[in-house]
Amino acid sequence: MTSAPVPFLCMLSTARSGTNHLCRLLQCLSGISVNLEIFHGNGPTHCGPALLDGFQEAAGQVFAPMGDPALKHWIHDNLPEALQVLRASAEPGSRAVSVKIFQDHLPRDVIEEQFGRANDTRFLIVRRRPIDTYISYQKALHTQAWILKETTDIRPALDVQDFLDWHSNRSDWFAFVDAMVARHGRPSVGVNYEDDILTTDAATLRQLRTKLRSLGLKTQVRSELRLKQPIKRVIARVATGVGVTSPWDANLGYVRQDRNSSAPDKVSNWPAFHASLADLGALDHLERFASE
Repeated sequence: MTSAPVPFLCMLSTARSGTNHLCRLLQCLSGISVNLEIFHGNGPTHCGPALLDGFQEAAGQVFAPMGDPALKHWIHDNLPEALQVLRASAEPGSRAVSVKIFQDHLPRDVIEEQFGRANDTRFLIVRRRPIDTYISYQKALHTQAWILKETTDIRPALDVQDFLDWHSNRSDWFAFVDAMVARHGRPSVGVNYEDDILTTDAATLRQLRTKLRSLGLKTQVRSELRLKQPIKRVIARVATGVGVTSPWDANLGYVRQDRNSSAPDKVSNWPAFHASLADLGALDHLERFASE
């Protein structure tokens, strides 16, 4: 008797929303096979050995495990087959295979067809306060470094129109996500950066397990580890040879790249930027996306 394919746990979000850390914590839980940005426009951000072998066998080509344009093209041109490889590469006993999708990773009709219409897909929808997401995004663009880069002393000048365009694009994305999930009646749960991620690792893990349980995914902290050790060491041990093994395994644990907590302290032109938004009647854009 053929076993049912492992369902997808789709993490839908936008860059600089804490999803890398969320993936690290998912690695701590039994039953979830974790993948990073498999559909990234520059190629997957990382493929574990089993997944890379699966892609290479399916394509009849040799690929690099990170940022390989050839692998990106094969995945996008052969998406149904690539998704089969993702399911097949899941660890034995997995209850779900997680994938992370941002607004520019795949066409929306493809997301809806391959994930929204799939009867077994569950969704994690991850949001962060827009202005903090945008500032973090601007700092990452400035440094061209997306993980583990100290950015506290970088204080960019914000452009009002660029922020409004960015906000409109992300609002449209989240509106699509919410409508798609509702349209197909798929199980979904929201994850809020400020409430669920910007806290202690142990608290985030507890919240995450509760949210997964509401999606029908019962998990445990991997039994041999539990939380007897600092979570940073727990994740680093779990990541070695299990699930995703990545260049930043040695630095796991939540690290704030910007130690400033207040938006005005993160940029060089806050008074002028804030005043311009006020003149446009757009101060609400700082706190929420239009779809919220």
